[in-house]
Amino acid sequence: MHPVRRAADADAVGDRDEGRARRDRRPLHDRRPADGVAPHPGRPRRQRDGHDRPLALARPAGDRPDRRHPRRRDRAPGVRHARVRPARRRGHRRRHQPRGRSRAAAGLPPHGRREVRRGGAARVLDHAGAGRRRPDDDRDAAAEHPPGLRAGDGVTAPALAGPGEEVWSVSRLVADVKGLVEGSYGALWVQGEVSEFKAYASGHWYFTLKDEGAQVRCVMWKGNASRAGRPPENGTQVFARAEPGIYPERGEFRLVVSRLLATAEAGAGQREFERVKAALARDGLFDERRKRPLPAMPLVVAVVTSPDGAALRDIQTVARARWPLVTLLVVPTRVQGDAAVAEVARALAAVNRLPGVDLCILARGGGSKEDLAVFNTEPVCRALAAVRVPTISAVGHETDISLTDLVADRRAATPSAAVELALPDQHDVLARLGQLSARLAGGLTRRTRVAAERLERSGDRMQAGIERRLDRSRRLVAHLAAQLDALSPLRVLERGYAVARGADGRVLRRVAEFPPGTPFRLRVADGDVAARAEGRA
Repeated sequence: MHPVRRAADADAVGDRDEGRARRDRRPLHDRRPADGVAPHPGRPRRQRDGHDRPLALARPAGDRPDRRHPRRRDRAPGVRHARVRPARRRGHRRRHQPRGRSRAAAGLPPHGRREVRRGGAARVLDHAGAGRRRPDDDRDAAAEHPPGLRAGDGVTAPALAGPGEEVWSVSRLVADVKGLVEGSYGALWVQGEVSEFKAYASGHWYFTLKDEGAQVRCVMWKGNASRAGRPPENGTQVFARAEPGIYPERGEFRLVVSRLLATAEAGAGQREFERVKAALARDGLFDERRKRPLPAMPLVVAVVTSPDGAALRDIQTVARARWPLVTLLVVPTRVQGDAAVAEVARALAAVNRLPGVDLCILARGGGSKEDLAVFNTEPVCRALAAVRVPTISAVGHETDISLTDLVADRRAATPSAAVELALPDQHDVLARLGQLSARLAGGLTRRTRVAAERLERSGDRMQAGIERRLDRSRRLVAHLAAQLDALSPLRVLERGYAVARGADGRVLRRVAEFPPGTPFRLRVADGDVAARAEGRA
């Protein structure tokens, strides 16, 4: 049964919401009496929860030292699993609440609200109804409404801690350890080898100091770094003046370095690196003229890497996406540790015995400089140079440069980038094929059209040439016919002349050729006439 508020209490509560949007007001049954409102004079303070039923068991005049109820005696608490049971009714949580203490003693803020929260447009609102503390919760507020949890969300801290124990926050624990470390050690000198050195644009230096057994992260702030002069190179042995400390945001132990002094000689690892590099350069293994071009579309690619590393998974994923026709032959090997040098060299030698291999990829994921030291050794570099097919070195991250990168035919920043270098993209190839097909079809169309136009023009030229030749022939024949006609004896005969021919057909031109009695024939315009010479006229 819900309690019924008095009108005076309701009016007092209502005054607090005057001028506030309706959506920002809390229900009346969830509101406590306004600050400063006197209780009803006819009701005892213990019955402010809103009903007039008397308490079933009056509180004794004197409290027990452990503040338990007299009838409870020494029984175990009724809460078995330290969980807060959900409220069964609205309004205040308890019907029969012991006499409340002051707000300060109960751990409540002076204004009676638990917290405030900021809403949109810089509105300061009351805390959400769930998880609130009320004046009548008093000593049981912590159990009924644990901070940050709602009813039934989980166990409370006392249920986790044993007798005499307490629950520490992460911030408190890290701060306590930080105090112990910084209080136990002052500034001291540390000797080690510089590794993973990085100088940022802010001017701060970050690097690692290491020896054979351990390593520690270091930071050198801008002011000290500017006074240190030239940045140290990786592999340099140094003396560092530093203060041990804890970086709370990451819970990381580190040294804050104030001075750096280089020792007389470089670290052993750096000396070995320089020796191997000089030997390989002397033998011409870094010469660009010995670099071989990569095949355009390899069908079989040998991959020398760890079978359990992320590098192999990246290579397989990218290869399937780019060129599904390729066959990956994995040559497993360890890529880190003392035995990795011999294993990697044997794996590279095994690539030469694999049939049909078009390309070899030597891959390893990212790591520290020490993790990548295998790929700076002379046996591995010479074995890579002896591979009979083009090689790609994909060791570490983009900023890591190893000697195998200098020996290989091509260097890739990551294993995924190595696959992108080695294999064409199927989508690009299909697009290129489409472009070539379109160009081929267009070329054939253009060639056919040009040939047809050329054939048509040739026919026209041929016909015009024939007509010109015929015209010239006709004109020539006509000219010759005119000349022939002009010189023809028939024309002369038509003008009245005659031609005398002897019996032998010979033309008789002189008078002496006509003796009397000589027969001859006269050719006139329209025929021959037989005649006989009778004498000279």
